[in-house]
Amino acid sequence: MSIAQAATPKTYNSLMEQINSTPLIRVVAGDLYSTKHHEFISTGLGSCIAACIWDPVQAIGGMNHFLLPTSQTSHEEALLSVPGRYGDNAMELLVHELLELGAQRTNLKVKIFGGAVIKNSHNNIGEQNSRFVLDYCARQGLEVLAKDIGAASSRRIIFSPQTGQVWMKRIAIQSPSQYPAVFKHDSIFNHCF
Repeated sequence: MSIAQAATPKTYNSLMEQINSTPLIRVVAGDLYSTKHHEFISTGLGSCIAACIWDPVQAIGGMNHFLLPTSQTSHEEALLSVPGRYGDNAMELLVHELLELGAQRTNLKVKIFGGAVIKNSHNNIGEQNSRFVLDYCARQGLEVLAKDIGAASSRRIIFSPQTGQVWMKRIAIQSPSQYPAVFKHDSIFNHCF
């Protein structure tokens, strides 16, 4: 068993709901989820990134939600902490899980969301995350079909891993302390990718 397999939880930190009797999996920061079943995957994003990756031929897909581009510790230590916290690990783990479910690497498509510019933040984490995920996809030969990154908006997304369709709602955020109230209330998703 590899370190990635040992560190990847099979019971996710995700909460399950229903949309018209279809399961909705909520992925929290540092988490990832992959499936070959008819489900929706959802998350809320500020400066974090969510990569929605799927194989349209096999109808297998998943989403990660990472906080930082890379870990400052060794690869093994990072995987043993919270595997999906760092982009370098989260991307590798999600692709690995999709391939284990039967996806073909040459079929994988990607849609990227998040990387918001948060006011009063001096470290530009959103920009660093955005740059990392775009560079990663280019290096790995993963085709990015859509992206909505940067800007001073947080986002809530719902992803259909079988079709690759993503619904997104932008939310104006003044400070990170607003996140709990903003993501608690559902409203109309006004963008579709």
